Amino acid sequence: MKRNLLLGAVVLGFMVFPGLGLAATLSITLDKTAISIGDTFSATVRINSEDASVNAAQAVINFSKDKFQVVSIDKNSSVFNFWLQDPGFDNTAGQITFIGGSSSGFVGKALEALKINLKATGSGSANFTFSDAAITAADGSGTSLLSGMTGAQFTIGTIPGAPAPVQVQPTPPPSQAVPPPTQIKRPATPATTVASKPALTVSLYPDQAKWSNVSDKFLVSWTLPVDADGVATAINKDPASAPTVSEGLFDNKYFAALDEGIWYLHVRFHNNLGWGATMHYKISIDTTPPLPFNIRVDESTSTDTPDPTFRFGTSDQPSGIDRYRIKVGNEDLIFTTSTAIKLPLQTPGTYKVVIRAYDLAGNITEESVDLKILPITAPTVSSMTKDTYIGEGPLQIGGGTATGTTVSVSLKGENGDLISPAQQPAPDQNGNWSTSFELPSRGGKYYVEVLAQDKRGALSFPVKAPFEVRPRPLFVFLGLEVTSGLLAVMLFILLLGGFVAGYYTQKLAKEQRGRRAIIAERDISVVFGLLRKDVDKMISDYEDGTLTAEESKEIEFYLKRMRDNLDKTKRYLSENVEEIKE
Repeated sequence: MKRNLLLGAVVLGFMVFPGLGLAATLSITLDKTAISIGDTFSATVRINSEDASVNAAQAVINFSKDKFQVVSIDKNSSVFNFWLQDPGFDNTAGQITFIGGSSSGFVGKALEALKINLKATGSGSANFTFSDAAITAADGSGTSLLSGMTGAQFTIGTIPGAPAPVQVQPTPPPSQAVPPPTQIKRPATPATTVASKPALTVSLYPDQAKWSNVSDKFLVSWTLPVDADGVATAINKDPASAPTVSEGLFDNKYFAALDEGIWYLHVRFHNNLGWGATMHYKISIDTTPPLPFNIRVDESTSTDTPDPTFRFGTSDQPSGIDRYRIKVGNEDLIFTTSTAIKLPLQTPGTYKVVIRAYDLAGNITEESVDLKILPITAPTVSSMTKDTYIGEGPLQIGGGTATGTTVSVSLKGENGDLISPAQQPAPDQNGNWSTSFELPSRGGKYYVEVLAQDKRGALSFPVKAPFEVRPRPLFVFLGLEVTSGLLAVMLFILLLGGFVAGYYTQKLAKEQRGRRAIIAERDISVVFGLLRKDVDKMISDYEDGTLTAEESKEIEFYLKRMRDNLDKTKRYLSENVEEIKE
């Protein structure tokens, strides 16, 4: 339920800039490299937003309750300004919880969520771990950004004044510890001059002239001269400090994470003639984003002024404001150091205007406002060529516009591509205007777009007048325009239909002839069967070579019947042949 409340609260956030990586991590850093029983120390919960804008986070942090106890929680330097669940701790359960949010969006590599003040009560291995966490984007919808969580593991020593080193590591796996420097054992060459001034390489802070927004352990290295027999280091806020206690002989050393501010790292070498010159290395850290700020629009956030003036401004400690970035809608428009800016001309519509304030360390605070640019009165289209045929023209179009405004008329394709350059016909004293375009050489759907503009540059919404360019018809049949192309298609369809009809007619006739031939063959076979039967009967009656009167009559009967059957067969064959011919 708490997470749901958090997601509901971040609707106060603002849109992130497109193209930025949507990822963020939580980590815990300690302010000491060595801790003993009875020592007080602090742990800072930080957010690395990795260039995404964040405005809310929550976490449950578990800690070694038998090794240290929470004394207090400091949220004064937190980037969050309201808390759905105030930071709290339970030393009995060994747990810290918080749910925080802000109405502004923040970007930074070491944003402070809260600081935990602690006291070591036992010795041995101790740790912080995250068991539940969330980071949400300042995008108005609470997009989840959490991509990783890094706790801390360290060792608490038993003898005050001689503590074991702290070992910081992610959870899991372990990272490189912050050990004491590795000692170098070798004889030093006798020197004839005092030790040289060290040249330092600082991995996390390579440029002394620049501010950094990173707060983490860091490695410093140098080249030892052959005559050096000792090294002294110190880190503080005194630019002229000169350490005098040798820590041994070594050529690199890890230092714990620094709080924000200007620090000076001091390193010097010792040889047989004494201490040499001290190298003072400046480290400037600012992990706090600029303060939240308000945006004011001179003309109002709903205006027909196409280039409204925005006023804004904030402050930052300790590095100071570097610049502002103004984004209107999806377009990054302006980088400026000014706290007032007149926008470039905007077309009518609603825009999210996001202003980012950058400090010299690269931390960012962003605020936004919804801007509505109102349109002026739209022009009208009152006349337009009715019939537009390929190769004929021109296209005549006319209309009206409000007094004191001009019009821009463009010819565009169906998909919005520009066909002819925009024209600016001058309206008469009554606001009437007219112009003409050569028609496109290809048929299709087009439209004329008309915009009105006043002396300030304010625009109207576009007015679109569609039309279609088509071939001129040869004639009109039943309301259908018949062009040469359409006529050719119709003739082709007729010819194709005649061919198909003829083909199927011939095929049907052939099938019918085949069926009639089969029937004729069957009927002829029957008739000739009857004739043969009659002939066989007559032959049977005359086998003995004599004919009785009765046999003569039978032969006469058979012959007459054969004659009748032959006549019928002749007529039948003639009729069938005629039908087949047809």
